[in-house]
This record gives sequence, structure tokens and C-alpha cells, in this order.
Amino acid sequence: MPRVFVAAALAAALAACQGTGPDYREPTLGTAVAGEPGAVPMIRDVPTEEPTPATVMTPPPREEPVAGVEPVAKVQPTPKVVLPSQPTPGPTVSVMWWNVQRMSSAEARSAIARTVEGMQIVVLAGVRSEQSLERLASEFGSSWKHAASPELGEASGHRQRIGLLWDSSAIRMAGGLKVDADPDNELTRDVVFAGFTTGGGFDFTLAAVHIYPGHTLAHCKAEVSALAAAWDRIQAATPGDRDVILMGDFKLDSGDPAFEALLQNSGLRPTVDDLTFTGVRGRTNFDQIFIHPKHTTEWTGTSGTRKFDETIYGGNDAAAARAVSDHRPVWITLRVPETDND
Repeated sequence: MPRVFVAAALAAALAACQGTGPDYREPTLGTAVAGEPGAVPMIRDVPTEEPTPATVMTPPPREEPVAGVEPVAKVQPTPKVVLPSQPTPGPTVSVMWWNVQRMSSAEARSAIARTVEGMQIVVLAGVRSEQSLERLASEFGSSWKHAASPELGEASGHRQRIGLLWDSSAIRMAGGLKVDADPDNELTRDVVFAGFTTGGGFDFTLAAVHIYPGHTLAHCKAEVSALAAAWDRIQAATPGDRDVILMGDFKLDSGDPAFEALLQNSGLRPTVDDLTFTGVRGRTNFDQIFIHPKHTTEWTGTSGTRKFDETIYGGNDAAAARAVSDHRPVWITLRVPETDND
């Protein structure tokens, strides 16, 4: 290359570096373009406080598959009970609901007994006989009592009982186990209920139901909607107690529109969070415990599930479902007040 051209090229490069010459452009803020070295990126102010943590979005749960039933669309969650800022210290009663499905084998009874440790009342769906419930109670300890409902359901393959077990050293059943009459036969398996009282005089009523899904989604939703009338009958049967707690396997998420009649009529609210999945296989939360926030002020704000499939079966979903259940239990804790306010 001739020396004159080399000299000219060097002069042009020097002029560009010094901010002169025909090829120079004034830097612009915030207009950097890939491959253009002259642009300067915009500088943002650095916050002086810690940033607000980002919200982690969790995918919505999938419905538990039911033969012949279309999956239920996820809807907006129902309003939750306002939690107390600090649970009041003192004696408590913990209550659990569990659709156990299998409890006849020694393995199942052992797994159930380990899972319910720390509970004072356990309500079970899927009980096949009073004898199996009696054998299970013996696993819990000598202070545990039990009661079983009559067989509930129409088709022989779906008939079952609801069983109640309670630690008589801490609590006692008052008045026996009752079954809602359901005069219009709207529920395949009727609601059962029973009153309990502590040594200090705190009393409350537990109502439990295991919804039969049927073969269509419409059938399942109709049964859940029928709980509004069942609730009225139970309230009429327990006029001296407004602490009525409803629990069960409802086959629908608590945010489903089928619950509207019940929740609007009763004032009940769910205690178990929408993202506390109660299905061993799949992300479902069909199992729920409802309370009335005005009447059951003894709720401490604590609730949850116990993942027996992980703690006992090491995450082997198939083994857990085969031996005990494909449902996890849900529970709440109640504070025992010095005086009962209802």
C-alpha cells in the first residue's frame, strides 16, 4: 500500500478517537445498538433499600381425574379467613380429616398411626367396617375411642362409612354420631356430624362428608351445591353450638362455583391454602376444612397437610396409594379458650 494512503488512514483514526473528523458521532444515552461502539447505555439509579421480592407464580393445580368426568376449570379462590397475627398460647386441639381408602393391613394401620401423631381428633373416610376402625384405634393408644357411621352410599362398590377417633384423655364426644336426614336424597353419601367438648367446657361440632363424584361433572357439582341445604339442617340440629366445622373430600377445589351456595348461605371459609395439594398423585386440593370466622374464633390460623407419601414411602406415590391412600390428610389446630363464647 502506498505510504500516503497509510498516513491518511492513521490520521482519520486519530481524529475519531479525539472526537473530531467526519465520522465522529456524539454519544447518545440509552440508544446502544449491538455492534455500534459509539453508543453509551443508560445508567439506572441504584435503589438504597432492599428490592421487594418477586412473586413466584406457581402453575394452577390439575384436577384429579375421574372416570367420565371432564377436568374442572380452575377458578378464582374463595376468600380466606383472616388469620390472627399471633396464635394465642395455651392448650390446643388438633383435628384431622383423611380419606384413607385402605386400613385393613398392618402396614396401613402403622402408616396411619405414624401420620396422625399429635392429633386429638381424626375423621376418616373410606372405612369399610367397624372392626377395621377398632383395630386402627388400638394402634393409636389405649386412651383413643372410636365411632363409625352406618354405611353410606347406594351402589355396593361405593358404600362406605365415616369413622371418628378421638383421644379421650383430652376430649370427649357429646351426644353421639349423627347422620343428616337428606330428605330429598340429594347426596349419595350423607353428611355425618358429632359434637365434642374439652375438659374446660369448649364445645364444637364436626361435620364430615365424602362427595360421590358420579359419572358426570354435573352430578359432582350438584352434590356440592346440595351441601347448602344440609348445612341448614345441621345448624338446626345443633342450636346451642355455632362452632360447626365442615370437612371432607369434595372432589372439587374450594374455588369452584359449585361452592357458592354453601359459602354464601353459611359464611364458611376454607382453612387449607389453595396451593396445599392434598393429592398424592397430581396437584389437586379436593380435601378441605371449612370454618366460620365469626363463630370459630378459636382457630389458631394453623392448618396444612401431612405428606406421608414422602415421609413414610420416600416419595413413591404408587406405593403410598397402593398401601394407604392417594389422598394426603389435612388438619387444623384450635385454641382451647378459658370460656366458650358461643
